[in-house]
Amino acid sequence: MVTSSGQNVNYPAGDVADEVYLNEYRSESNPQFPYYITFNWEEGKSFSELAMTANNCLSGAPYDFEVQVSSDGTSGWTTVAEVKEVDWYTDGMYETQYIDFAKVENQKGCRIKINQANTKNGYFKLSEVEVNSIPTPEDRRRKLSENDNLGIFAVANSTSASAQYPANLLNDGTYENGMVTINF
Repeated sequence: MVTSSGQNVNYPAGDVADEVYLNEYRSESNPQFPYYITFNWEEGKSFSELAMTANNCLSGAPYDFEVQVSSDGTSGWTTVAEVKEVDWYTDGMYETQYIDFAKVENQKGCRIKINQANTKNGYFKLSEVEVNSIPTPEDRRRKLSENDNLGIFAVANSTSASAQYPANLLNDGTYENGMVTINF
């Protein structure tokens, strides 16, 4: 269940968890901060990432917030991540910010404590919020070493790549390696 400390009745908090970007949550007009969007589960969950997607970000997206968790979903909230200034880039396109934090176990609540948001139109909004359990780099290496990822058997190629970061680093089984493309 998703709730908020205030909302426009036509754009409820549950819209951030429906996997449809066009459905969005909107705060009430002229929101008073802090503002809360809370996820609650009957059974405890383990997770380590919050993904926040918004549209018209420079006009109406949160930019200063905290990710908090609770073992009972109602009290004892603990901050696991704090973001003081999100670098939203545009109005008119969807953008997603990923907030990683140390994995928490058996939590019945996760909430976003929004301290400030862009409110050019008198409100802020969010298209989707995902609470994710992502593997640690060690878990990723273990999975790759177990040959669960067929991508490591593919031949990576690129028409233009940095000599320092060649294409074959994309699927060498090491999470930290990557590739940088060169645009001419």
